Amino acid sequence: MHAEYFMNNVKMHDYVKDSEECKPVIINALKAMYDLNMNGPSSSDFTNPLTRPRLPYAILFAIGGWSGGSPTNAIETYDARADRWVNVTCQQESPRAYHGAAYLKGYVYIIGGFDSVDYFNSVKRFDPLKKTWHQVAPMHSRRCYVSVTVLSNFIYAMGGFDGYVRLNTAERYEPETNQWTLIAPMHEQRSDASATTLYGKVKRSCDYGMPLL
Repeated sequence: MHAEYFMNNVKMHDYVKDSEECKPVIINALKAMYDLNMNGPSSSDFTNPLTRPRLPYAILFAIGGWSGGSPTNAIETYDARADRWVNVTCQQESPRAYHGAAYLKGYVYIIGGFDSVDYFNSVKRFDPLKKTWHQVAPMHSRRCYVSVTVLSNFIYAMGGFDGYVRLNTAERYEPETNQWTLIAPMHEQRSDASATTLYGKVKRSCDYGMPLL
Protein backbone atom coordinates (compact mmCIF):
# COMPACT_ATOMS: atom_id res chain seq x y z
CA MET A 1 0.00 0.00 0.00
CA HIS A 2 1.38 3.41 -0.92
CA ALA A 3 1.93 5.80 1.99
CA GLU A 4 -0.22 8.50 0.34
CA TYR A 5 -3.17 6.12 0.06
CA PHE A 6 -2.74 5.07 3.67
CA MET A 7 -2.65 8.65 4.92
CA ASN A 8 -5.56 9.93 2.82
CA ASN A 9 -7.91 6.94 2.74
CA VAL A 10 -7.16 4.77 5.76
CA LYS A 11 -5.90 7.10 8.47
CA MET A 12 -8.60 9.70 7.69
CA HIS A 13 -11.49 7.24 7.32
CA ASP A 14 -14.45 7.95 9.60
CA TYR A 15 -14.20 4.49 11.19
CA VAL A 16 -10.53 5.06 12.03
CA LYS A 17 -9.73 8.70 12.76
CA ASP A 18 -11.94 9.01 15.87
CA SER A 19 -11.24 5.54 17.25
CA GLU A 20 -8.95 5.25 20.27
CA GLU A 21 -8.44 1.54 19.54
CA CYS A 22 -7.16 2.31 16.04
CA LYS A 23 -4.57 4.91 17.10
CA PRO A 24 -1.82 2.43 18.14
CA VAL A 25 -2.43 0.42 14.97
CA ILE A 26 -2.05 3.56 12.82
CA ILE A 27 1.15 4.55 14.67
CA ASN A 28 2.66 1.07 14.24
CA ALA A 29 1.69 0.99 10.57
CA LEU A 30 3.27 4.40 9.93
CA LYS A 31 6.45 3.31 11.71
CA ALA A 32 6.59 0.11 9.62
CA MET A 33 6.10 2.11 6.41
CA TYR A 34 8.83 4.57 7.41
CA ASP A 35 11.28 1.76 8.24
CA LEU A 36 10.52 0.04 4.94
CA ASN A 37 10.99 3.22 2.90
CA MET A 38 14.21 4.21 4.68
CA ASN A 39 15.92 0.83 5.11
CA GLY A 40 14.24 -1.48 2.59
CA PRO A 41 12.97 -5.00 3.31
CA SER A 42 14.57 -6.93 6.18
CA SER A 43 14.23 -10.31 7.85
CA SER A 44 12.19 -8.70 10.63
CA ASP A 45 9.40 -8.03 8.10
CA PHE A 46 8.47 -11.72 8.37
CA THR A 47 7.88 -11.50 12.13
CA ASN A 48 5.87 -8.27 12.09
CA PRO A 49 2.18 -9.09 11.41
CA LEU A 50 1.81 -5.70 9.68
CA THR A 51 4.52 -6.37 7.08
CA ARG A 52 4.92 -10.13 6.70
CA PRO A 53 3.70 -11.51 3.36
CA ARG A 54 0.16 -12.81 3.32
CA LEU A 55 -0.41 -16.45 2.46
CA PRO A 56 -1.79 -16.72 -1.09
CA TYR A 57 -5.31 -18.06 -1.53
CA ALA A 58 -4.00 -20.78 -3.84
CA ILE A 59 -0.54 -22.28 -4.05
CA LEU A 60 1.21 -25.09 -5.92
CA PHE A 61 3.73 -27.34 -4.12
CA ALA A 62 6.64 -29.14 -5.79
CA ILE A 63 7.99 -31.55 -3.17
CA GLY A 64 11.09 -33.69 -3.48
CA GLY A 65 11.80 -35.63 -6.63
CA TRP A 66 15.02 -36.35 -8.52
CA SER A 67 17.71 -33.68 -8.91
CA GLY A 68 21.38 -33.83 -9.83
CA GLY A 69 21.42 -37.60 -10.08
CA SER A 70 19.82 -38.34 -6.71
CA PRO A 71 16.62 -37.77 -4.70
CA THR A 72 16.20 -34.31 -3.19
CA ASN A 73 14.43 -32.85 -0.16
CA ALA A 74 13.76 -29.56 -1.95
CA ILE A 75 10.33 -27.98 -1.61
CA GLU A 76 9.21 -25.07 -3.76
CA THR A 77 5.88 -23.25 -3.80
CA TYR A 78 4.37 -21.32 -6.68
CA ASP A 79 2.06 -18.37 -6.08
CA ALA A 80 0.08 -17.91 -9.30
CA ARG A 81 -1.09 -14.41 -8.37
CA ALA A 82 2.46 -13.20 -7.67
CA ASP A 83 3.85 -15.37 -10.50
CA ARG A 84 6.85 -16.52 -8.51
CA TRP A 85 8.43 -19.62 -6.97
CA VAL A 86 9.63 -19.59 -3.35
CA ASN A 87 12.01 -22.15 -1.85
CA VAL A 88 10.63 -23.45 1.48
CA THR A 89 12.92 -26.46 1.88
CA CYS A 90 13.19 -27.93 5.38
CA GLN A 91 16.79 -29.13 5.65
CA GLN A 92 15.92 -31.56 8.44
CA GLU A 93 13.75 -33.62 6.08
CA SER A 94 15.30 -36.53 4.21
CA PRO A 95 15.33 -36.72 0.38
CA ARG A 96 12.46 -38.54 -1.31
CA ALA A 97 11.53 -39.31 -4.91
CA TYR A 98 8.87 -41.28 -6.80
CA HIS A 99 6.38 -40.68 -3.96
CA GLY A 100 2.71 -39.78 -4.11
CA ALA A 101 1.24 -36.51 -2.86
CA ALA A 102 -2.28 -35.56 -1.79
CA TYR A 103 -3.99 -32.55 -0.21
CA LEU A 104 -6.70 -33.21 2.35
CA LYS A 105 -8.29 -30.98 5.00
CA GLY A 106 -5.52 -28.40 5.10
CA TYR A 107 -2.58 -30.80 5.01
CA VAL A 108 -0.25 -32.08 2.30
CA TYR A 109 0.50 -35.79 2.56
CA ILE A 110 3.67 -37.36 1.11
CA ILE A 111 3.16 -41.06 0.56
CA GLY A 112 5.75 -43.77 -0.01
CA GLY A 113 8.69 -43.09 -2.29
CA PHE A 114 12.37 -43.90 -2.59
CA ASP A 115 15.63 -42.31 -1.34
CA SER A 116 18.02 -44.24 -3.66
CA VAL A 117 18.47 -46.94 -0.99
CA ASP A 118 15.15 -47.69 0.71
CA TYR A 119 11.59 -48.02 -0.54
CA PHE A 120 9.12 -46.41 1.85
CA ASN A 121 5.75 -47.33 3.30
CA SER A 122 5.99 -44.26 5.53
CA VAL A 123 3.66 -41.28 5.22
CA LYS A 124 4.36 -37.71 6.29
CA ARG A 125 1.92 -34.86 6.73
CA PHE A 126 2.92 -31.23 6.08
CA ASP A 127 1.14 -28.27 7.66
CA PRO A 128 1.56 -25.36 5.18
CA LEU A 129 0.63 -22.73 7.78
CA LYS A 130 3.03 -23.84 10.50
CA LYS A 131 5.58 -25.29 8.04
CA THR A 132 5.90 -28.42 10.18
CA TRP A 133 6.09 -32.12 9.30
CA HIS A 134 4.54 -35.01 11.23
CA GLN A 135 4.75 -38.74 10.69
CA VAL A 136 1.39 -40.49 10.38
CA ALA A 137 0.49 -44.18 10.16
CA PRO A 138 2.51 -46.17 7.58
CA MET A 139 0.93 -48.06 4.70
CA HIS A 140 0.71 -51.84 4.66
CA SER A 141 3.12 -52.01 1.70
CA ARG A 142 6.21 -50.16 0.59
CA ARG A 143 5.30 -48.17 -2.51
CA CYS A 144 7.27 -45.99 -4.89
CA TYR A 145 5.81 -44.98 -8.27
CA VAL A 146 2.53 -45.10 -6.32
CA SER A 147 -0.77 -43.71 -7.62
CA VAL A 148 -2.52 -41.42 -5.12
CA THR A 149 -5.82 -39.57 -5.10
CA VAL A 150 -8.47 -38.28 -2.65
CA LEU A 151 -12.14 -39.27 -2.56
CA SER A 152 -14.77 -38.63 0.14
CA ASN A 153 -12.14 -37.55 2.70
CA PHE A 154 -10.06 -40.70 2.20
CA ILE A 155 -6.62 -40.92 0.60
CA TYR A 156 -6.21 -43.83 -1.81
CA ALA A 157 -2.79 -45.35 -2.56
CA MET A 158 -2.74 -47.88 -5.40
CA GLY A 159 -0.10 -50.10 -6.94
CA GLY A 160 3.51 -49.03 -7.12
CA PHE A 161 6.79 -50.88 -6.70
CA ASP A 162 8.02 -52.28 -3.36
CA GLY A 163 11.62 -52.88 -4.41
CA TYR A 164 10.91 -56.38 -5.69
CA VAL A 165 7.66 -56.48 -7.66
CA ARG A 166 5.01 -54.21 -9.16
CA LEU A 167 1.94 -54.21 -6.92
CA ASN A 168 -1.73 -54.74 -7.57
CA THR A 169 -2.73 -54.02 -3.97
CA ALA A 170 -4.51 -50.84 -2.88
CA GLU A 171 -5.30 -49.20 0.44
CA ARG A 172 -6.97 -46.11 1.78
CA TYR A 173 -6.20 -43.76 4.66
CA GLU A 174 -8.67 -42.17 7.06
CA PRO A 175 -7.21 -39.09 8.82
CA GLU A 176 -9.68 -39.21 11.72
CA THR A 177 -8.49 -42.66 12.80
CA ASN A 178 -4.94 -42.36 11.42
CA GLN A 179 -5.34 -45.80 9.86
CA TRP A 180 -4.69 -47.44 6.49
CA THR A 181 -7.12 -50.13 5.38
CA LEU A 182 -6.52 -52.58 2.55
CA ILE A 183 -9.22 -52.53 -0.12
CA ALA A 184 -9.92 -54.87 -3.03
CA PRO A 185 -6.78 -55.41 -5.14
CA MET A 186 -6.65 -54.37 -8.77
CA HIS A 187 -6.86 -57.00 -11.50
CA GLU A 188 -3.33 -56.24 -12.68
CA GLN A 189 -0.06 -54.96 -11.28
CA ARG A 190 0.39 -51.24 -11.89
CA SER A 191 3.04 -48.59 -11.24
CA ASP A 192 3.98 -45.22 -12.72
CA ALA A 193 0.27 -44.54 -13.29
CA SER A 194 -1.76 -41.39 -12.72
CA ALA A 195 -4.88 -41.32 -10.56
CA THR A 196 -7.84 -39.00 -10.15
CA THR A 197 -11.51 -39.03 -9.20
CA LEU A 198 -14.52 -38.60 -11.46
CA TYR A 199 -18.23 -38.88 -10.61
CA GLY A 200 -17.48 -40.38 -7.21
CA LYS A 201 -15.10 -43.05 -8.52
CA VAL A 202 -11.34 -43.49 -8.44
CA LYS A 203 -9.75 -43.68 -11.88
CA ARG A 204 -6.23 -44.73 -12.77
CA SER A 205 -4.47 -44.60 -16.09
CA CYS A 206 -1.36 -46.48 -17.13
CA ASP A 207 1.40 -44.98 -19.23
CA TYR A 208 -0.48 -45.53 -22.49
CA GLY A 209 -3.59 -43.79 -21.20
CA MET A 210 -6.11 -46.60 -20.68
CA PRO A 211 -8.53 -45.71 -17.82
CA LEU A 212 -8.81 -48.28 -15.06
CA LEU A 213 -11.58 -48.34 -12.48
